Amino acid sequence: MSEDFIPVEQTLMGAFASLDNAQTFFDQSKNLYEQNSFQTSIPIATISMEESLKGTEFTINFRHSEPVSREGWEKLKNHKHKLTHVKDFSIQTMEKASAEEEEKTKEELRKSGMNVPDIDGKDLVKIVKKRNFLHSHFQTLRELCFYSNWNDVEQSWNMFSDLSNEKQKSLAFFVLKEAEHSLDFLKLSLEKSVNNLRANGTFVGTQLPYPPYLEVRSMPDFENIKKWNVPLSKHDGILYDNGIGILQKIIGLNSLESVDFGMLSDVMGKYLKIIQKQSDDGQYLHPLIKSVMMALFSSKDTADGNFDAFSTDADPGNEKFSMAFFVGVETKDGHHIIKEITDLQNKDYEYPMSKIEQVLKTELIIERHEGPDIPISIYIEALSVIGIKAKMIKKEELPEAFEYAKNAIKNNKLPNTPQQWIDEINQMNGLEDWDNISTYARLTITNPYAIEKYSKYGYNMFITPSLGIEKWKARTSILHAIQESFLPTS
Repeated sequence: MSEDFIPVEQTLMGAFASLDNAQTFFDQSKNLYEQNSFQTSIPIATISMEESLKGTEFTINFRHSEPVSREGWEKLKNHKHKLTHVKDFSIQTMEKASAEEEEKTKEELRKSGMNVPDIDGKDLVKIVKKRNFLHSHFQTLRELCFYSNWNDVEQSWNMFSDLSNEKQKSLAFFVLKEAEHSLDFLKLSLEKSVNNLRANGTFVGTQLPYPPYLEVRSMPDFENIKKWNVPLSKHDGILYDNGIGILQKIIGLNSLESVDFGMLSDVMGKYLKIIQKQSDDGQYLHPLIKSVMMALFSSKDTADGNFDAFSTDADPGNEKFSMAFFVGVETKDGHHIIKEITDLQNKDYEYPMSKIEQVLKTELIIERHEGPDIPISIYIEALSVIGIKAKMIKKEELPEAFEYAKNAIKNNKLPNTPQQWIDEINQMNGLEDWDNISTYARLTITNPYAIEKYSKYGYNMFITPSLGIEKWKARTSILHAIQESFLPTS
């Protein structure tokens, strides 16, 4: 018996049928969004997106003259397949392409009238993979909109309405834009297929469901090319990015709620209670915890296999980072096992569960404060969890510390101190230059004084006067202390 379930000539008709559904659901979703009915707008937008991507798969079959097998049709009825397969196909194509093929494709797209950014193929693959990861969880998001869910950590019900109206709007805007993008891509695919047919003498002068014109057009004159080149406004860009952040946090929280952490269950439960109440959408979570979240959620409700995630502490829109983690998870017989945790700044260091527990315990304290910074008092409290007794030198102590450091330098009592730091101190006119010297020079001033004065009280770390500290700096020093194990730990 033939494996052909849907013949080639029907794949184009299938794409038209998908377009009709996708457009209908998109229009309904947009109307609901404009009426501030975000909880209903989101799931309908995801259905529109599924239909668009299903139609795009049909156009690929049509262009390649490939019928749809029964197995292929069964896959097209799977929600996750519909949401991710087209981009998976694009990723595989891009990964196989040579540098010359990449440039040729870019040039062809530019000639067609599309604005193509000058971006490396590997970087483009990373972007598409990240976006596909979010799309793969639209089914979960749809369920969150439709159903209430029991939260075992909070011992309460999770409701979509728990999100603020502002967050609901940002999330709905992001999903609606992704649905619109998928719909436009389907239209572009159909437009290309139909114009190819008309150029070969088929359907010339025949009205089809799409495109709306009857003549043969070249790609620069396609209906959707002009639309694709219009960027988001600044306001819409902020809404879009905020929506991504909110969805990432939902994905992460769901991942942690769905896994039995054994010895970590108690501390993980406390951690979840803290971050669930935050309003900054997880932008400043510890990259180790973010990586664990994403990798575990990738493996949830899937067949056995290996899944991974990568995360940094870079600020949104900034590629610079000080911490980066890779986490690999294996799913087997319904169990999720963390197989690999790699600190990309210290690849030789291993993270047993006891070390992850230490990180989590410090995060219980750090995450009481949202945003990128924490007060110094919170930093000192977090250090105490891993056995470090820290003290901040007071401002009024600085003159005495400055004199102590100058005398120590004069009498050669700081032999192992880099000359650059000593030069900074020697060139100071006085404490009025305090803010102009490096952190290391400041520590050279305060540490010898503090060690002499406070070590007898059990302090083993000293901090220069400050009101607050960035989370990334606090986490970097905490991680260094955990890795080095040169101090007693809890």
